[in-house]
Amino acid sequence: MKDNLLAIKKKFDDRCEEFKRQVTEFKNNNEAIDALKKAHAKELASHVQAHNKQYNELLQDKMDSEDALKEQAAKEKADVIEQWKQKLNKAVEETKKAMETQFATKLKDVRATYDNQIQSQHNTIELLNEEIGGLQAELKKQSLIMQGKDEDIAKRNGTIQDLEA
Repeated sequence: MKDNLLAIKKKFDDRCEEFKRQVTEFKNNNEAIDALKKAHAKELASHVQAHNKQYNELLQDKMDSEDALKEQAAKEKADVIEQWKQKLNKAVEETKKAMETQFATKLKDVRATYDNQIQSQHNTIELLNEEIGGLQAELKKQSLIMQGKDEDIAKRNGTIQDLEA
């Protein structure tokens, strides 16, 4: 029995040794796992930092591109506005010149018409003055004739009164 008890004790000691060895291995594995976890966490942090840096660079590039596009769009808009201003000013000038030319032509036509009407009225006035001159001469002539007849009538009335008296 002693042998049996020694065998059981030996088995128990062997098992304790095996258990200790397994616990030690487990601790070593845990330490390795912890070291792997730490290495993985560092690698992951490094990876995240690298991607964050890359993302920030891409975001900055995008914002710079957008700013450049906005600036270019603003410049193009200003250029288009300037071109349309010039076109509008040119159109206004052309319209102004056309209207001035049209006004000058109409003014010339109105003046010509007015001058013709004035000349026509002047001619009419001259004709009327000539006619008045002729009528005045006729009136003078008739007035002289009437004066002569009035004198003749006065003489005859004088003779009639002399005869009646």
